[in-house]
Amino acid sequence: MTIAGMLIALFVLLVSFYFLGPYGVGILFSILFGLTLSTYLKSKQINRTLYEPREGGNIRLRRTS
Repeated sequence: MTIAGMLIALFVLLVSFYFLGPYGVGILFSILFGLTLSTYLKSKQINRTLYEPREGGNIRLRRTS
């Protein structure tokens, strides 16, 4: 998904640079910031999900003698 986003950003850069001139570079930085923020938030959510305890209360495994 990140590679596809980068290709889309490159396409948008070329098109916006053609139509808007130097303002296209600003649009590119806006898109790259959005992609970077999206990737960061998604990885943060995945890490939080991995490290949070599972629901269901405290399950303790102990031996019965």
